[in-house]
Amino acid sequence: MLLKKVPAIILFIWLAFSTVFVMADNIRVISYGADLTEEQRDKVYEIFGLKDQEKKDIAVTEVSNREERKYLQDLVEPEVIGEKAISCAYVKLLGAGDGISVKTHNITWVTPEMYASALTTAQVKDAEIIAAAPFPVSGTAALTGIFKAFEAATGRTLNTEAKDLANEEMVRTGEIGESIKNNRKAAEFVIRIKEEVIERDLSDPEQIRQVIINISQEMNINLTDKQIEELVSLMQRINGLDLTGIRNQLEDIRSKLDNLAVQEEGIKGFLRRILDFLAQILNSIKNLLS
Repeated sequence: MLLKKVPAIILFIWLAFSTVFVMADNIRVISYGADLTEEQRDKVYEIFGLKDQEKKDIAVTEVSNREERKYLQDLVEPEVIGEKAISCAYVKLLGAGDGISVKTHNITWVTPEMYASALTTAQVKDAEIIAAAPFPVSGTAALTGIFKAFEAATGRTLNTEAKDLANEEMVRTGEIGESIKNNRKAAEFVIRIKEEVIERDLSDPEQIRQVIINISQEMNINLTDKQIEELVSLMQRINGLDLTGIRNQLEDIRSKLDNLAVQEEGIKGFLRRILDFLAQILNSIKNLLS
């Protein structure tokens, strides 16, 4: 009798575990800025592309301005943080090895690549993420909301030092982006430095400094002495973290950056061909009229 029940028991266990894994892959959490009105929350919910009937399946948490200041007060001016918590984040857990996917809406200063690189430092992985606000904001405070939503989704607390370093990385990358007027290029620059420092397990400041200088020359990026020293200090501390698996995620992010660059070149080439064609038509018309 027991033998007849064994297949049924095995099937039950398999279904139970399958359900758990499917549920784990589909856990979703929204982190709202605590100072949003209900109308603004509804607007952000729409920005996330979610339907009303999905609300019952999505957990919700809030981030206060006090929490945002905790991570940013020593990195940016108080007016940049502001006095209200506005930025929001949507996090959906993905399967193991799926990597990080980041999109933004109404975020004016932090690029998706900057978020993604900083998130690898904080040990966030395998998640679909959207950072958004009901109106344009810098986005520096959104990282705190992403952390909180990811922690709620996974049920584990991220390393505090890693979160501090992730915020610092985001700010330093943004500052370099401002100075070279290209935040995406700045993100690629920092990712390349981080990859090499981790790959070679560098802790000596002189070796890290040389890596920074070499990559900056390769990418034609001019840094001040202050920026170089800030990056040296940051990379030393990042390499001191337990960064198991970070290399693969960094490679994935840089691959996406490379693909974007190729796509942009393709679009530029297409536009150039259109402009050349229009110029030829105008010249032909001009010749006919002359």
